[in-house]
Amino acid sequence: MKRYNFLIQSTASTLLLLLFSSSGWLAIQPAESRFLGNQLVSPVADRVSAEFNLVQASIRDPIRFIPPTAQAAPTRGRSRGGASRGNCSMAEQPLMALVPNAADDRETMATVATPITLTTASHPTFWFYVPTALTSDRPAEFWLLDADGSYVYTSLLHGTDTAGIVKVTLPNTVSPLEPEKPYRWIFQLICETGATVDVWGEIQRVDLSPTLKAQLAQSSHRDQSALYAAQGIWLDALTTLAELRLSEPTNTALVTDWRSLLQSAHLAEVINHPLLPCCQAFTEAP
Repeated sequence: MKRYNFLIQSTASTLLLLLFSSSGWLAIQPAESRFLGNQLVSPVADRVSAEFNLVQASIRDPIRFIPPTAQAAPTRGRSRGGASRGNCSMAEQPLMALVPNAADDRETMATVATPITLTTASHPTFWFYVPTALTSDRPAEFWLLDADGSYVYTSLLHGTDTAGIVKVTLPNTVSPLEPEKPYRWIFQLICETGATVDVWGEIQRVDLSPTLKAQLAQSSHRDQSALYAAQGIWLDALTTLAELRLSEPTNTALVTDWRSLLQSAHLAEVINHPLLPCCQAFTEAP
């Protein structure tokens, strides 16, 4: 299996120097566990347990993201890309990862402390706003790495003719994410002369409680997104609603929900950008 330190020699060297310290890989630590009665649980799993009132936030209201109240300490990440590089123009809007942001971080491009993004999916979907078309001459690259810095998945992507929101789904040929273990994702635009614009962060898979599983099974796709959002499970809320919008593009109620969900995660800048059918992966490897 390839090791992450190999990437230091790639075109992403500037990015990766930020991800390494003098002591090596910046450790990705899972949340500390604690006891609930006589059962050992983790804070992120506790967030989706039956201890919480799953209908506290009405699913009939516009969908809003509620950050997890018990989670691992914030980690370093970068949800917005920097300045224009070569043929990658950032004049109107920077490259953005669709992950929740702190309210006071909306205007900065600097590396900041951000929470781990949660999912229940074994093969999750990641979403990014790309400010330029993705072509064979200006592709995007996605990496997923485990806590040891080893590759889980890499892919080079192109196939859009305009700016917009694109998705990257971990294929079923890749080993599933292990619950309660953090992973690091990186998404970059590869511009001319080897210059890159990058965003990165961390994701952790959590298990659903039986109560939440039962409620999701009885809910519409729209209400499933609301339940995930109310429990702080961002990627599942976003993916469920985004896929619903793609299948029902003229549904104005879903537009309202989309606006509410992105605003609640401080992602208002991308509300009006289109969801694009993307992408063609012309190289991918474990």
